[in-house]
Amino acid sequence: MSESGDQSRFKYLVQIGPGFWAVRAPFEMFKINICTHMAFAEVSDGSFVAFSAVNLALEGLKAEIDMLTSNGAKISAVLGTHPFHTMFFPGFHDAYPATADRHYYGTPRHLRQFPEISWTAPITCAFNRWPELEMLIPEGGEFDDPQPERTNHLINVFVFHKPSKTVFNDDCLLYVQRENLPCLLRILSRFTRLLKPGLRFHPSLTGPGLYHAKEAPLMFQRSMERLLDWDFENLCTAHNGNCLGRAKEELRELLRESAGMLQKMSKDYAAGKFPETLPEWSDHKSGACG
Repeated sequence: MSESGDQSRFKYLVQIGPGFWAVRAPFEMFKINICTHMAFAEVSDGSFVAFSAVNLALEGLKAEIDMLTSNGAKISAVLGTHPFHTMFFPGFHDAYPATADRHYYGTPRHLRQFPEISWTAPITCAFNRWPELEMLIPEGGEFDDPQPERTNHLINVFVFHKPSKTVFNDDCLLYVQRENLPCLLRILSRFTRLLKPGLRFHPSLTGPGLYHAKEAPLMFQRSMERLLDWDFENLCTAHNGNCLGRAKEELRELLRESAGMLQKMSKDYAAGKFPETLPEWSDHKSGACG
């Protein structure tokens, strides 16, 4: 695994560990910058696999990516890991188009939203392509077509880059860093649990995020426990920060704190107590591998 790039020359690209570079970029909702992210993970042949996409219109960002990847020649694959992190894929594809040597893999929604992109296959078909990467989709919730689209952002792909001991995830887990919050949100963080520093699940967990069936919360819990089998230290999340050095301990503690809540959700769903309406348990398929 080579040491590509030079941190001192980069503004946006941050080296998290050997061969893993994260990008945190502005993204506004309700006129508040909640940040978004992508990453580049080096694999054994010296090429890079990109996870997600951000706005390349940021001044100097594309130049940094070109510096890291030899003008994009070393980008061998691009992964869409979250059904609703789609906005910047067309621009990224314009800059680094799919070729015989650069493959695009996306969630089923990516493939539906952007048929003009030459997708190689659904992301599940890439799960065993690189020995340096391990991937997991949590069970218990909808991945193909989550509803309602505005709020149900719980289920997305976790990617573990073994050489850097780093896990990449979008919305399922949130790591709040108070210093990354805008001034107003820093003040609100004293009163709002969601904004308090630390690791937590996306708020849709207790709403539409999981199927409203008694098995779903426990399936989700077991999926999260599977992450603890990975030898990771760092966690990169989209909104609004990264947990570096003790991410596994933070996740173990979050699961311990959440166990009672997930058990109660299971009992409530078994008794027909639902927080809001959700479509019936989906039998959507993630797509066939070509």
